[in-house]
Amino acid sequence: MGSTVDVQVLFDTSVYVEVLRNGEFARGFRPRYARDLPHTHFSAVVVQELLAGARTPWQRRQALALFEPFERAGRIAVPTYACWK
Repeated sequence: MGSTVDVQVLFDTSVYVEVLRNGEFARGFRPRYARDLPHTHFSAVVVQELLAGARTPWQRRQALALFEPFERAGRIAVPTYACWK
């Protein structure tokens, strides 16, 4: 009998930054994001990096729009110290 694997997807900060900066990239990435969304989690590290890079209130709102849905769904991945070591 086959077994199933629960796949979890995390995207790097660089992907989200490119989505925010490059409309053509965002349009091309949208189908993959839609496909992977049910398995996608948002890294707490990515949250921190996006907020640290937001220089204006508008940029902060864009960052919030990306990760707040994952907060509400309880899908924020928080690395442990052992992950960083």
